[in-house]
Amino acid sequence: MSVIRIIGQEDIQKVFTVTAALRAVESAYAEKSSGTGSVWPMVFHEFDPGHADLDIKSGDLASTGVYGLKVVSWYEANAKKALPALFGTSLLFDLSTGAPRALLNAGPVTSLRTGAAAAVGAKYLARRNAQTLTIVGCGELCPYLAAAALAAMPSIKTIYLTNPHCPEKAAERLGS
Repeated sequence: MSVIRIIGQEDIQKVFTVTAALRAVESAYAEKSSGTGSVWPMVFHEFDPGHADLDIKSGDLASTGVYGLKVVSWYEANAKKALPALFGTSLLFDLSTGAPRALLNAGPVTSLRTGAAAAVGAKYLARRNAQTLTIVGCGELCPYLAAAALAAMPSIKTIYLTNPHCPEKAAERLGS
């Protein structure tokens, strides 16, 4: 019988940092590029088109000996119920046996991973020693995008935030 670790949001937030996310994302991208890691086709389903859906993202990383999946549910009406609109759960399995290894609250992982993915892209695609970053859109991921970019690109001196559809959101983010 295998042991399955259940790792909650608080525990993940204690150990999974912006710099850890950057290292993990850059490593995963390198593995995918070299063929030792893969991303499998995404599954998407709408329960109520435009209002409630889910997606399942999955893949494997040979160097870590795991494969896994993340299920993300989005329910627009949850705000009226004082619940988050997004819920994410990840499952990790042993690549050599298929044994389940861990069940994780994917919320904090997703936020840091998304910020890190954008920062890794900027690191390799921006001018060397770029000093200015503009973030278009100031939703919930904005702080993670900014933090990861600053960690990945120490030359950044100025960050501009803009949100063309909701300018007050940029002002709100700048105040926090």
